[in-house]
Amino acid sequence: MCELAFILPVIEKAPVIVSTTSATISLQWNAWSAEDDIGDPPLVGYDVFVKKDGEWVIDQRVEQPTTSAIVSGLTPDTDYRFRVAAVREGTGGTGPLSPRNDTITLCRKPSASPTGLLVSATNPKELVVTWEHLASESAECRSGVTHYMIYYASTGLPPLNSFMVPNDTSSYTIRGLDTYLDYTIQITASNKDEESDRSSEIIGKTIEEVAPSPINVAIPQSTTSSFTLSWSTPLPSNINGNIQKYIIRYKQTDPVVDGDYKSEEVLTGAFQGEHTVVDLTAKTNYSVQVQTVNGAGSSNWSEPVTAETIQSGPVGPIAPAAGGAVGAILIILIIIIVVIIMFKRRRNDSNPSKKENIEDQFQAPVDFQDTPLEGNNYSGHASVSNRDQTPSRSTRPKPHVAVKPVVRQTKSLDLDSTDGSPDRSSSKPLGTRQPIPLAQFPAFVNKNRHTALYSEEFHDLPGPDIYPQTVAREEINFTKNRYKNILPYDSARVKLEVTDDIPHSDYFNASYIPSFDNDKAYIASQGPNKASMDDFWRMVWQENVTTIAMVTKLKEGDKIKCGKYWPNVPGDSVKFGNIKVELESLEACTGGVKRKMTLRKGDDYRIVTQFHFTEWPDKGVPKHTSSLLKFIMEVKADHGQYTHPLIIHCSAGVGRTGVVISIDSVVAHAKTTRMVDVFNFVKNIRQKRPYMVQTQEQYAFIYGAVLEDLLWRNTLIPIVHFTDHLQDLHSSGDGRGRSKMTKEFQTLKSLCPDPPASQTRSGRTRDNHPKNRYGNNLPLQRNRVMLDSPDHDYINASQMKGVHCTFMTTQMPLPTTVSDFWSLVLNNKPSTVVMLNDKSQNDKSCAQYWPDANSVQFGSYSVSTLSTSSDGDMTIRQLKVTRNSKTSHTVTQYQFHGWPKHGSDPQLGARSLMKLIR
Repeated sequence: MCELAFILPVIEKAPVIVSTTSATISLQWNAWSAEDDIGDPPLVGYDVFVKKDGEWVIDQRVEQPTTSAIVSGLTPDTDYRFRVAAVREGTGGTGPLSPRNDTITLCRKPSASPTGLLVSATNPKELVVTWEHLASESAECRSGVTHYMIYYASTGLPPLNSFMVPNDTSSYTIRGLDTYLDYTIQITASNKDEESDRSSEIIGKTIEEVAPSPINVAIPQSTTSSFTLSWSTPLPSNINGNIQKYIIRYKQTDPVVDGDYKSEEVLTGAFQGEHTVVDLTAKTNYSVQVQTVNGAGSSNWSEPVTAETIQSGPVGPIAPAAGGAVGAILIILIIIIVVIIMFKRRRNDSNPSKKENIEDQFQAPVDFQDTPLEGNNYSGHASVSNRDQTPSRSTRPKPHVAVKPVVRQTKSLDLDSTDGSPDRSSSKPLGTRQPIPLAQFPAFVNKNRHTALYSEEFHDLPGPDIYPQTVAREEINFTKNRYKNILPYDSARVKLEVTDDIPHSDYFNASYIPSFDNDKAYIASQGPNKASMDDFWRMVWQENVTTIAMVTKLKEGDKIKCGKYWPNVPGDSVKFGNIKVELESLEACTGGVKRKMTLRKGDDYRIVTQFHFTEWPDKGVPKHTSSLLKFIMEVKADHGQYTHPLIIHCSAGVGRTGVVISIDSVVAHAKTTRMVDVFNFVKNIRQKRPYMVQTQEQYAFIYGAVLEDLLWRNTLIPIVHFTDHLQDLHSSGDGRGRSKMTKEFQTLKSLCPDPPASQTRSGRTRDNHPKNRYGNNLPLQRNRVMLDSPDHDYINASQMKGVHCTFMTTQMPLPTTVSDFWSLVLNNKPSTVVMLNDKSQNDKSCAQYWPDANSVQFGSYSVSTLSTSSDGDMTIRQLKVTRNSKTSHTVTQYQFHGWPKHGSDPQLGARSLMKLIR
């Protein structure tokens, strides 16, 4: 008999390594196909072969039809080889081994963290961190420690900031910190694959610096022998250290100038003060200044203010009449106060629906000061407060400063309640913050962009559900609420007129929201759902609304955010209950769409404009404030000075809606009062509707947006006015000879400070740091261009959104990054490259990334110059880049030679640049 000859199954490709750990390797391979082997015994499985140092050994057999396996029990950081063979039934049925695949198992996580962590402060805004190197055996890797990571943040915040430090370093200086602030610091060690646990925390404090000068220095009161001086420190309080004392100096300036200052020390650490200087001469002017002293020394003196003591005795026969007038005024004042108190008590007693008050966020000290009467030198002063009296001369033998506490009295406003009074037991004590003077606001915002202050303020705001929501929680109204936990308070809800005697037809999920000077300036509304669409339009009609601002898409991701409460196209109409809505026009507005609609109810009609902002991202806040600010400006221009409310809604009517309302109202208030009061405004509107300004990120966004709106006027310039505007920018903008353009640029810098290290972390790693031409010009994480490369993805380049297209900006390539530059070009295939500098013969770091002729190789990229031509200040080249003879792309390079040098006429360069752009 002759033996049957079987075809051995062959695996032609090496197994693929799917994943690797320190002790396991996951493999996968192509299944063997038996299409041509009819009559052969069936395949029973696959043998997995492993080789470490010696011979190939079978690790395991995998049964058919499985084509994957996990090899375990491996040694960390070790070379392994893998093969696979297909197996038939019977002896000799195993096919030949496949081609091999090699890999190295990962290192284990370091078994220890760095120790000996110390921190010291020797220079302002810096902390020096030192540590002991991690022992090599603790690295759990043959290559040892590759780098250290330092994590730090203001104490109390998560450690979001980090720096990568080379493995041969055991100290690092953290720069750019805030003054006199505690920082929590930790450190880790990493091998090539894993990072250790973080070390124990250590806290370091930056050193004190000289305090800023006191501000708001004023003379609120004077007598025949004294004056009272008041002041405050710039916010945030304790900005540069612990205040130890204040020094007040004053000198006589009229009627006789006394060149010598007298000074007094006031031993207090308070952030605002009011002090009285006594035993002075009557009818005398004094120049007064104050300075702050902390551990770093004395601040500069404040700007001088003038204090005038009043005349000491009666002059002429009119004195008794003047005294009588003052007394009469005081009596009238007291009578008015008593009448008001009695009236309010009687009103509250007779109105049980208003038994509780909410604290008004505005301070209102009850203080009256009469002005001098005409024709004489007398003045009267009356104060209803609990302040100390001015010390008597007889008890104070020599001049000194008497410290008086600053006592602020607050008043309460009745809650505008018709459906129930607030449940005080469910509320927490409300935090307070002082408004910020407008002049200090830019420094305040820039200082606190990356500190804990915004977080602290946000967590001091009132929580949700602090007042009754009885009507919203009734079962019959359940379907009208888009979200079951976002419900209006009874006290501030928009109460609709009852229709057809239907109970509960007065409910819609919306709340009246006050501005600083109008109790019903806004209506914050949920985005109507199917059950409440008719009620939404009833509210619009009832409140005589002419403008609606919508700041959500109808659908975001897979979630429905709002029902479509308008017709599709101009000319179409939809009826909601007894109100017919017709879409008249549709046009673009900043950030979205503007719809003009006609409402008809019976024979009456009204015009309503809806502004629909669609650029708010699904999560978080807008990346830039400018688009939203222009949107708000357009909404306000349409709304005008009407007394009826402006409706603003998102999906729930609290988060984005609260942001828009806060920006609009805080900016308007700041422009009239010169004070910025974000905290107290948000605190107040949260007492009208829960969750207003829903997240800490939204709260911080308000500060940045308010700053930009207050500092930055509308930058849209009509073409017909551009020449005049440009001439105006070149004119002097202040008394120091600076042009308005220079001032505008300085404003731009204050609005766009340098980002924190965490936002440019890719450019700061040890591997990527040498790829940056300048260490302080790094791409932001959110818009950096990533290379499609198996080795690395970093290049110092950023993606910029233009009006009609997207730009990529990058540095002039270094000799070591030319191949990365061409990887950028081949990955993104731009049609044009614009080079705005000449190649300096003296600067060897500026690499010529194209050949003068023929072709040149940069790593795996071959670059050829196809043509070269000149046009004035431009050289134009056609360049072709090819990778591995397979992928190629042709790009036009414009090299601009006309950038004006320092001291030359910029207009010449501008004309050439415009030619380049065209």
